[in-house]
Amino acid sequence: YSPRPLETERSFPEAAVLVPITRSDEPELVLTLRASGLSTHGGEVAFPGCRRDPEDRDLVDTALREAEEEIGLPPGLVEVVG
Repeated sequence: YSPRPLETERSFPEAAVLVPITRSDEPELVLTLRASGLSTHGGEVAFPGCRRDPEDRDLVDTALREAEEEIGLPPGLVEVVG
């Protein structure tokens, strides 16, 4: 998989989210609830993810790192499909 670059007129920071879907007879989507005291998007429901850190190899690495930090999902248990 190779993400398609998004052409924009402005410069945005690179960021990524993971859309975690459980493997079960009845798959579920895993979301987070952002703390209400945050300066941006406080109290909102969100996918795990954030801005790319300099040590991230790519945006997939960003999404996997953030999912582990935010919901405790080990990267080795994730199958990236797109």
